[in-house]
Amino acid sequence: MRKTILSILFSMCVTTYAQLPSTDPLQKSGEIFVKLSIPFIKLKQTVREGIDISIIDLGVVHWAGTSLPGEKGNVVLAGHRSTKTAPFYKIEGVRIGDQILFTNKNKVVTEYKVYEMFVVDPTNMDIIYPPSNPNDSILTIFTCHPIGSKSKRFVVRARLSSP
Repeated sequence: MRKTILSILFSMCVTTYAQLPSTDPLQKSGEIFVKLSIPFIKLKQTVREGIDISIIDLGVVHWAGTSLPGEKGNVVLAGHRSTKTAPFYKIEGVRIGDQILFTNKNKVVTEYKVYEMFVVDPTNMDIIYPPSNPNDSILTIFTCHPIGSKSKRFVVRARLSSP
């Protein structure tokens, strides 16, 4: 029996809501469009476009249809914590005030600063919605929690500090 994209996403520890439907072709793009760096935990990863499971298995993904780095709204990133490439294995080591940097193809750096971290149930979709203030520019990174489990989501929130 063929698994639906919905059941695959749940089984791989990723919620199923995005600004674009999971069936949108952009969700399978896999195009690398920025580099992500979180210096404190020594994370350096490329970020690919789309939430298709084949893309998530390659590393950090951007939920197509959410904001892009530096734009108003919510930039939403997801990635595995302890399977496949496990880009967010050390994410709990991030601290309030830590830098999260994006570098685009033109070498322009966009900086965010961490302002909160918390744990939610996997059904909590509030983490991926745009901020209540339409002028805010935030970043949401989420991954499974605790390590080796998909029972919760560990969330890091950061605010744009330099465009």
